[in-house]
Amino acid sequence: MTWYRVEFDADGKRVSCRVAYPADNQANVFYVQAVDDEVAWRRAQSLRVQALQRKNSAKRIADGKCPRCGVGAYDGTTRCAEYCKPEEAKRQRNDRAVVAAVVAPQSPPRELNPQLTRDERLRLEVLKECCAAWRSPRNFLTWISGEIDALTTKLKRAG
Repeated sequence: MTWYRVEFDADGKRVSCRVAYPADNQANVFYVQAVDDEVAWRRAQSLRVQALQRKNSAKRIADGKCPRCGVGAYDGTTRCAEYCKPEEAKRQRNDRAVVAAVVAPQSPPRELNPQLTRDERLRLEVLKECCAAWRSPRNFLTWISGEIDALTTKLKRAG
């Protein structure tokens, strides 16, 4: 991991991204540790958005408004009782959830395969992953193919 110096202009556009070490703390400069430039940009953007949210929330609280919506009065909580969490909004949200649950198609229950034990199913999955990842040596591939065939045959005979 390497430290990157990521800089944004006032509009949030990328200005620069270069390898650096933390030195000063400017308003539009973020230091992130990342594997490459693209990851550094994404992490710095996330930090920038968090900083802007904190700044906006603090400004709203200073103005006596709700830190979340900026409309209702600040009453010491994270949501105002006037706009963010009125009882009618809660009822509407709960009603939407109930309707969505009723309307949503029910997926068929997952079929359990009782013919193979849990350990055998896990072993089969691990063996398939190993077979896909390994391409040598030949004796390993022959052994793992035999193990997969044995478990698959047991599974087919049971079904």
